[in-house]
Amino acid sequence: MASINLKSPLLTLSQFSDTPTYVKTITKLQILLPVEIIMPNTACESGNMTKLFTLVNDQFVNTSLSAVQRKYFNEARGIQYVKQLCVPEFSTVEMEVTSKYYCLAAAALVKYVEFIQNIVFVDTIVWQQQQPF
Repeated sequence: MASINLKSPLLTLSQFSDTPTYVKTITKLQILLPVEIIMPNTACESGNMTKLFTLVNDQFVNTSLSAVQRKYFNEARGIQYVKQLCVPEFSTVEMEVTSKYYCLAAAALVKYVEFIQNIVFVDTIVWQQQQPF
């Protein structure tokens, strides 16, 4: 899971095991109070909606839910963003997240924000790797 606070900018990456009811994911989202939630389009396709998509859609009725092409949740792009945007004080983040595939894939959130919000991160962004529970 990745979340970004555009006022800071602070990007938080989390990877954790969850239960079949996605209670940890839903709880984490309730704490974050997101304005928008993005998910891979493969999770949101009509007739193929995943349980997670259905739960998020039901629990966050006042939150915009957007489908993004699966190709943007890309490990290689994620590590590029870590290298490019991480402030020097947090340079160990790259080593910490390299083995966490889903964490890196979620880092593509930066690309989505740049495209949709028309914001370009030309300098550095603070990264925070978080242990979820």
